[in-house]
Amino acid sequence: MQTFDGWEIIKELGEGGQGAVYLVRSETAVKVRASALTRIGMAVQSLAKGGIQKLVERAPAQLAEAVTSYMTSDQQHLGALKRFKIPENEHEAGKAISRLQNEVKALREISHPNILKLLAAQAEECWIVTEYHVNGTLAQHRDRYKGDVRAALEAFRPVVQAVAELHKNGHVHRDIKPENIFIASDGRLVLGDFGVVFFQDEQGERLTSTYERVGSRDWMAPWGNVQRRLEEVNPTFDIFPLGKVLWAMISGERGLPFWYYDRGQYNLERIFSDNPADMRLVNQILGHCIVENEKDCLTSASDLLLMVYAAVAVLRRGGQLIRHDVPIACRFCGQGTYALDNQEPQVGTSGKPLVARVYICNVCGNTQMFKTTNA
Repeated sequence: MQTFDGWEIIKELGEGGQGAVYLVRSETAVKVRASALTRIGMAVQSLAKGGIQKLVERAPAQLAEAVTSYMTSDQQHLGALKRFKIPENEHEAGKAISRLQNEVKALREISHPNILKLLAAQAEECWIVTEYHVNGTLAQHRDRYKGDVRAALEAFRPVVQAVAELHKNGHVHRDIKPENIFIASDGRLVLGDFGVVFFQDEQGERLTSTYERVGSRDWMAPWGNVQRRLEEVNPTFDIFPLGKVLWAMISGERGLPFWYYDRGQYNLERIFSDNPADMRLVNQILGHCIVENEKDCLTSASDLLLMVYAAVAVLRRGGQLIRHDVPIACRFCGQGTYALDNQEPQVGTSGKPLVARVYICNVCGNTQMFKTTNA
């Protein structure tokens, strides 16, 4: 079997524009399997040569232990090896290797439980090994969170935390999509495939100036989908696809065209009309991410994280966020929505002016009132 610094190729997992990906086992697993095979052979010889006493007492137990060791040796020692394609032009090949070296260096500096861990790398030989997750990706489990807003947001939140960590270190992923988010054995979502990450060093110098693509078009922010090399890449390039990932997790659909999250058949409130309150909560988040113009997008993953935290807190309390410009389902009849009834400001006992917001259901007339003190 072909090996890379002790990592033994088991089979090919796939091939793309940047190179091929293989399932590999570590040098430790290779040694364990070799030792187990030796013990299996010895146990079989004992069975063949030994008498009844040895057959009953020793050889079967030895054989069972060796077989178990052989069969389970891969469980903690598998990886995904990516072998990069390098341009034939010598000058471009040199640039490509330099870029990969910079990426490997940066990835080794990032540690987060929801970011795919780098296990080994040889930039000069153009390959890296990362964690392997047998459960596959979100794209392979489209119904995992379908219609379950709270479960989706709680799984999504650590991914946003991971992206915020990337941004804090001056990196932008640029290729966030369900195909690049893996499902760990403990249920964690793990962000991977850093093949097009935009890196900056401590002085803000660009490290990925050559041999780059700009991500997947269907998930790409409109302001990043241009036919030229981008000199400035902002965190908004990740916020837009994060919003689309959240939409896909809840809708169970493959993808969302453009920024149409609130239009017709793509609107979660229409898809899940039996749960309008939770879906409006999600749409409030999406409205700050999946936008046509960069100026309307959240500027950092930290800002998105705050919105997700707030939404999860509301859902845990069994409530919803209150905003006068967002329809609120009636808590009494469940059929109508509350409409704002304009009221004149009143004066409270403290002498400070109060603003009372009164909402009246357009079906049954049930009334809810909220008041705040003006500064």
